Amino acid sequence: MRRTEAEYIAAGKNRSNYVDILTLASELSEDEFHCMTYVFHSPVATITLIDDINDADVTVSVTVPGQLAPLFHTEILDCKDIVPVNDKRGQYLEFTGKILNEECT
Repeated sequence: MRRTEAEYIAAGKNRSNYVDILTLASELSEDEFHCMTYVFHSPVATITLIDDINDADVTVSVTVPGQLAPLFHTEILDCKDIVPVNDKRGQYLEFTGKILNEECT
């Protein structure tokens, strides 16, 4: 069962304002803990965004065809807000939280 916008806001996590961008995902799944996984496929790369709404943690990974390990992987801890931005650089998401990076090969 998906959470309502009011439940997200009550939990102190603003997730309602970026839903339009995430509807572009090629794949979308939600587990029993309300952890949302969005996968964006393109011929060049695959972007996986995992939003753990309960812990307010977000994980982003970028993989390219033919490579098993992610080209880029980061965890954003205590991510209170995700804001869509549309400027001269394009359309993207800004995350507010603490970044935990892991080295990728």
